[in-house]
Amino acid sequence: MSCGCKAKTGDLAGVPSQAPSTPRPRTRPDEGCFLCADKHVSSAWLEASTTSRTWFVLGELELARRHLLAADVTLATQAAYALFAAASATEGWRTAVDELAKAVADRLNHGQSEATGKFAAQEKYSSARTVNPLLGVLHLGAACRLARELNYMEENRAMIIGDLVAAAEQLVDADVYTADLIRELRHSVQTAPRADLSGSWMDACARACAILPPWHSDKHSALLPGLRAYLGLPIA
Repeated sequence: MSCGCKAKTGDLAGVPSQAPSTPRPRTRPDEGCFLCADKHVSSAWLEASTTSRTWFVLGELELARRHLLAADVTLATQAAYALFAAASATEGWRTAVDELAKAVADRLNHGQSEATGKFAAQEKYSSARTVNPLLGVLHLGAACRLARELNYMEENRAMIIGDLVAAAEQLVDADVYTADLIRELRHSVQTAPRADLSGSWMDACARACAILPPWHSDKHSALLPGLRAYLGLPIA
């Protein structure tokens, strides 16, 4: 998410905002911002409390984690564990998302909303070396949620393209057609002023999730170490 961003203008701290003639600084999707993280975690919490589409929940939590990586390492780690709990269907994973939402909201309540201006550590973004469709769903979900941030294509473009490339690489061995759909989405971002938000995004996300093995199966469990490595969590 690029949030606009009121956290950069002092609006939330009672400081007068910039004059209308002054462009509002925009927060990049890899820049630290509690306000952005709060939005993404809250979206994940709502989805987890309703339909729980896997790609949606993982995508929103990943975007929150990226904002938190540059804002607060402890909260970023909490976000990583919440994401892992959701991806592994751990009992009580919704509670983990709820606790993360409360922790981020607490920072906002204490006036810590501003972006730090520091970028997230790139090593946290490197995917596992083995092909992992669970990571593919995560990257695709993050790209889809970023693409739906209206009026922020310029700031989000590079990360959307990168996530779509990563998603296709992780999913191509499992289903070439899904990888081809993702490639077409990438082309739509690269060749148009804004992403085409037609049903192709939802179709690709649904197909990617259908590739995943059943929760708690041996094949699903085999994907979890790769996710842990990507998130920078200790290998269990």
